[in-house]
Amino acid sequence: MCKNVPARGPPNAGATLIRHPTREELLSSTHFEGASRLAAAVRATLASEIGVSPAEIDLDAPLDAPHPLWASRATRDWRETLDACLKSALGRQYYVYELWSRRGGRSTVEHRATLREVIDYILTEVHPRSISARAFDDPFEDARWEFAPPVSHAAQDRLPSTVFLLSAARAGSTLTRVMLHGNPRLFAAPELFLLMWDTLAARRRDMTAHGYEWFDRGFRRTLVELGVTTDAALDDTLARLEAAETPMREVYRLLVGAAAPAILVDKTPPYALDMRVLRHAEALFFEPRYICLARHPMAVIESWGRMKFHGTLFGRHLGVWDDDPYRYAEKWWCATYQNLTEFASVVPDGRVLWVAFEDMLAQPAATCARICGFLDIPYDERMTRPYADDRMQDAHGDPNLRVRSELDPSRADAWRANPPEMALTPFTRDLASRLGYGDA
Repeated sequence: MCKNVPARGPPNAGATLIRHPTREELLSSTHFEGASRLAAAVRATLASEIGVSPAEIDLDAPLDAPHPLWASRATRDWRETLDACLKSALGRQYYVYELWSRRGGRSTVEHRATLREVIDYILTEVHPRSISARAFDDPFEDARWEFAPPVSHAAQDRLPSTVFLLSAARAGSTLTRVMLHGNPRLFAAPELFLLMWDTLAARRRDMTAHGYEWFDRGFRRTLVELGVTTDAALDDTLARLEAAETPMREVYRLLVGAAAPAILVDKTPPYALDMRVLRHAEALFFEPRYICLARHPMAVIESWGRMKFHGTLFGRHLGVWDDDPYRYAEKWWCATYQNLTEFASVVPDGRVLWVAFEDMLAQPAATCARICGFLDIPYDERMTRPYADDRMQDAHGDPNLRVRSELDPSRADAWRANPPEMALTPFTRDLASRLGYGDA
């Protein structure tokens, strides 16, 4: 059957219903039939946004201009509209830019893709793929860290203590960050992507060279949220800081000072993929504290596959890689928690707290109270109401965060209803068992 989804429709025309073919319907159709149905839904969705007839949406025009009226809209605007259309139709996340990244696209190339190419690509992607059976003994075996690593020199004037929320991607760190931000004693920033470099200029060079400009989103939002700059002056502020080769120590000093008296929390999952990055925190800050957020490996792997992060958000530049998206997620999980267990063993003075994301959902009050005790701050019940107010939920992180309204404990084990059809490697099972996931 088809899903009926309301659309805004042309001005003053009232809501219209757009018929989205389901994934099951596409799987049972010929390629031609599926393409026709999906094209009709995509055309209707985009047409409703600008108030024109679906027939006016050109499937073969460059994707940045499927209609003259659309060309004036922001890239992210039409891209998110199309992403939402595909998710509504197919029940899982598909990103338009995935097609571009698979083709090696960059910003000047990606707009040349057409709606017809996107539709053909999605029809290929809806079919189940077999998961590689190849095991690994080393999650770092097929890639290397390709960013300019920080050089850690402990300084006498180390910065005031900061909190790092460390985890694998898709381990629940975005929701955990938002929960922490509910405590007025904490400023839990969206993904900053700062600790990985010595200077802002080095960061910019690597982001540009490897196509990771999106790393900037959380940092930009944080600068404005803390009042360091304004939306209007943001580009000039960043350009000035980068041109001055501002050391990351001074960037953090700026953020820590602006957040005070609240404690800055930096949540950026890739930090845990390289020990040099983790050691950089010890060099920059005086007795920083670390919250290591764990999650069942199969939950992380299922989420990676469903949200299609492989080759879209992250490539082979972060020290881990596999051509199979599920094995890539498994390697990322292993690399993260192998590094974190090793790092935690050498950090002195009880400055590491391990937290299971499953507990954040099942026992939010008790788990948040335990975190507050670890940080020596009072517990605040607003931490358990992450959707109650503005906590930068629209900043970069989990895209699902914006579509939920309350904590749902069942989400912790939702992956069990449709687990990836794969066997974890012995390396993963052993590490998972040490983290308390004996059923992995």
